[in-house]
Amino acid sequence: MHIQALVLLVREMRVQTDIYNPFFPIKGVQRSVDDIAGGGERGLVFLCTFPGVMRRFWDDQRRGWFERLIVLAVVSLDSVLTDD
Repeated sequence: MHIQALVLLVREMRVQTDIYNPFFPIKGVQRSVDDIAGGGERGLVFLCTFPGVMRRFWDDQRRGWFERLIVLAVVSLDSVLTDD
């Protein structure tokens, strides 16, 4: 199922004229549930293990560039280093 979703995503990216922007959350920043997956861990970002992807697109009606999250970034948070 995941492979099929990935294949569909790659096909869509090939025909789109939009901009796809990978991002790596910075070490020490607060986790944002909107763009980061980190399981049940707590604390600040310790390490990004897989980048997220944003799609930037032009909206003619609103006459501006906008972003939409496509893939969550996967991170480990500071609590992976403690026994809590």
